[in-house]
Amino acid sequence: MPNWCSNFIQTDNEDVIVVFNYLAKKEKEEGRGQTLDYFADDRLLFSIVVEDSYINCETRWSPPIDTILNLSKRFDCRVELDYDEPGCLLFGKYIADKGEETAYFLTDKDFDLFEYDEDKNSYMFEGEEWESDSDIKELLLERKMNGN
Repeated sequence: MPNWCSNFIQTDNEDVIVVFNYLAKKEKEEGRGQTLDYFADDRLLFSIVVEDSYINCETRWSPPIDTILNLSKRFDCRVELDYDEPGCLLFGKYIADKGEETAYFLTDKDFDLFEYDEDKNSYMFEGEEWESDSDIKELLLERKMNGN
């Protein structure tokens, strides 16, 4: 059974949005994950939801980096991907802008900076208690993006 990677995609390109609407409709009709040949990615997209310029979907084990890059190239646009797969310690942001790539992600060392305290039912980070590891991961990624 796979670990699921949650993917949050954003673009202002209408063609990309049309593609994801098509895939969401096809997934609903067929009841299975979807991809397109020109994505050049064997990663299937599941639970596809499109709301305005935001797309949410799930993939098995890791984010659909090649899919995002190839959409950016095909439609000569910017596509951003935020992803989180806690089972494999994957958390990051990938930006493809007309085929140019920028990636920010947490490493094992980043994940070692916080830990779950079962007694307190919270996460410990920098001497403080946190209710959620999501907030910690977002803070650590923001620091990386700002060069800290």
